[in-house]
Amino acid sequence: MAIFGCQACFALPYVSEGFQWITENDLEVIRRHFTRRPESLDFWWGSKVELYAYSPNERITVMDMKSDMLILYAANNQNAFEGIQKILKTVGEPY
Repeated sequence: MAIFGCQACFALPYVSEGFQWITENDLEVIRRHFTRRPESLDFWWGSKVELYAYSPNERITVMDMKSDMLILYAANNQNAFEGIQKILKTVGEPY
């Protein structure tokens, strides 16, 4: 299920302009405002992918690559996408 959630960030009609680098503080903002999905991916080399959302209409993919963290987010409608953007407007830097 986690791979489908991650792929949703590429397939949904409203997608962030690209990946963004985030810090631990940025991740805390995401954790405060969105619910972590139960599915995740853990790789043997230590990287992991976590998914967050506040409804079934969107996905925020957090990729923890050990030395860097990246996010990509998407939604299936404009209202959900704009809701994510309002919260994440101060989070991260373009990749």
